[in-house]
Amino acid sequence: MVHNSLGSGLREHFCNDHLSSWTVRRRQDVVVVPSQQCRHVRGSVQTCISAHTQLLPTGPIALAVTSASAVVRQSDTASLESSEDVTALATPSSISSSKPLKINLDLRLYRARLARMRAALATDKDTKQQLLNTAESDLKRCLCMDAADPRPYVVLGKLLVQQKRFEEARKLYADGTAATGNTSPYIWAAWGYLESITGNVSRARKLFDAAIVVDETHAAAWHKWGMLEMRQGNYLRARDLWTTGISKCRKAPGKQTNYLYCSLAVMAAELRKLSEARAWFQEGTNRAEGKSSCALWHAWAMTEAHLGEPAAARYLFRRSLQANPRSRYAHLAWAMWEQQQKNNQACMQLLQRGSMLNPADPALHQAQAILQQKLGHYEAASAAFQQGLAVDRQHTPLWQAWGVMEFRLGNHDRAPGYRWRKTWGSSSRPMSCV
Repeated sequence: MVHNSLGSGLREHFCNDHLSSWTVRRRQDVVVVPSQQCRHVRGSVQTCISAHTQLLPTGPIALAVTSASAVVRQSDTASLESSEDVTALATPSSISSSKPLKINLDLRLYRARLARMRAALATDKDTKQQLLNTAESDLKRCLCMDAADPRPYVVLGKLLVQQKRFEEARKLYADGTAATGNTSPYIWAAWGYLESITGNVSRARKLFDAAIVVDETHAAAWHKWGMLEMRQGNYLRARDLWTTGISKCRKAPGKQTNYLYCSLAVMAAELRKLSEARAWFQEGTNRAEGKSSCALWHAWAMTEAHLGEPAAARYLFRRSLQANPRSRYAHLAWAMWEQQQKNNQACMQLLQRGSMLNPADPALHQAQAILQQKLGHYEAASAAFQQGLAVDRQHTPLWQAWGVMEFRLGNHDRAPGYRWRKTWGSSSRPMSCV
């Protein structure tokens, strides 16, 4: 009888992997059966129950076992019925003792990232916000599933920074470093970037340094720290950081150093050290990872374009789009350069293809509208302005460009409305800068 009552009470418990130890009390005596002595084999629950019952005493204590199994059965039933509520309300510390399967966490994290990417491409404001909310909810569930995994902290922090919720992101990163035992360079680097864009330069330096102490082959930390120093005018310091990062990352196969090469070359070009810039571009694109880096080819193309090398520039722009056929930056930069070369047809083709591949980018619509305006196609220009504003009604350059066009066409009544009322909420602003 003891065997049957215990089996009915523990069957549900084993199937859900909730049992860590089995304790039976009689007066002051405690009998503990560790779960290590019973291995849970799929489809063999009865074997596990038998292993536990062999370790339990018989006699008067059987009554305590029977009553205890009833308590376990009732509590397990209630917990199963409210599992969704517990998952939604649980904190990372409250569930750290029972981690879910890693594949479940990976799938939820993938869905969150997918929703975030879809939000970046959404043209409807409500749809964009709904996708962002979905991504944020999934990422918070990931934190509850495993508080020691650094990935949800980094992705959720980027999402909060994207929405300019800096204080929430700062608190999230602080919680993440504590939960991971200060061992995640990704959280340190992401936190350092947050402090750098909010103007806390000294704080950012310390955070980037912490990321490198944890992992000296973390290329993102070297790159972001170098960008911070370059913006502060410390060019030699930035160069030292990037070259050191390249030398450290070479020791670890698979580390991405494309942006380190790109930043070194671009800074050298800006300082008019053209031979050095070309050397860095050449070295970066000769590497296996560099051959598929759109950023490297794009930056090299822009450098050659500024130097007046049209054949080299076109070749390099083409290589950048081969590396990433969807790149909105490469499409826009190449189109603007072709416009400077008086190749309006090639410029229009690039802008149209870029807008088709990136419908949520208002800058491509604005460039297309301005080109149509210069060609005298004012109706087409107005249509392009409308398409851009349908994507982002808060895009100030779009309102300004449309207002300038209407003003120059003599539509003075329309120009202030398009340019000022929608942008600053008033039509009484002066038009002196038109």
